[in-house]
Amino acid sequence: MSSYASNFSNFDKNTGLMADGDFTPVVSKATKKHKEHLARAASSLQVGSIPALSEGIVNVKKLNKKQVKDLQTGPTVAVYVEKYCLHTAVPKRALMAVSPKAHDLLKGDPLIKEIEINGKNADFYWMTQLLDQIATGIGHFKVVPDRSFIENIKIYQACYAVDINDFALSPLYKWFTQTIGNRLMTYEEIDAVVARISTKNRLFAYVANNLSYLRHKGAIPDSKDFAKYLDLEANKHLKAAMAAVDKKKHEQYLGAKKLA
Repeated sequence: MSSYASNFSNFDKNTGLMADGDFTPVVSKATKKHKEHLARAASSLQVGSIPALSEGIVNVKKLNKKQVKDLQTGPTVAVYVEKYCLHTAVPKRALMAVSPKAHDLLKGDPLIKEIEINGKNADFYWMTQLLDQIATGIGHFKVVPDRSFIENIKIYQACYAVDINDFALSPLYKWFTQTIGNRLMTYEEIDAVVARISTKNRLFAYVANNLSYLRHKGAIPDSKDFAKYLDLEANKHLKAAMAAVDKKKHEQYLGAKKLA
């Protein structure tokens, strides 16, 4: 009895009894060893120069060279999509710094060696490019817009599949808003947005708002062709989003007119 009783915190050596309802788990050597292994794995994911990493709120725009290097070291994880391995060794620290979902997953189980991303709708090539960038720390983990509009749409879609945070994504999103605001989008570019970007995404909303504005100002050439384009089944969500923008602006106009 003494070998087991020693595991109860309130065991009374004088009476040989313990307090009613007092239970403490019996920890085997294997369990103890696993917990120690888990603790070491968790410790290996922490970076002294970046305390915010433990909370998953890392502003990559403010990282210095040492911090970037620190994120590139330590244990790695293989990343899969639909059982296809896109990258065999992405540094866990780096992935945690830019992806909130990866942070929560790896913090919950730091021993994970492989993860699978639900990115079947994203382009595998651009997801691989994104993971390479995270693994190498290119651009201090910021997603830079150094591609064509349509290629940038594909990398943007990959960012959402990997759950890239706004700090890392902001340069790319800013480029989109500036580009769309400075010139007319081509039909091919609109097609790419409609096909690859969720209707709930802020970029989709920005495109719908911009096209609604241009249509209202009469700035879209061949307005009849554009109307036919919106009538296509593939563009029904864009058409609905633009109609919602029109309705909201009209309501705002009526409200302002009443106050005048």
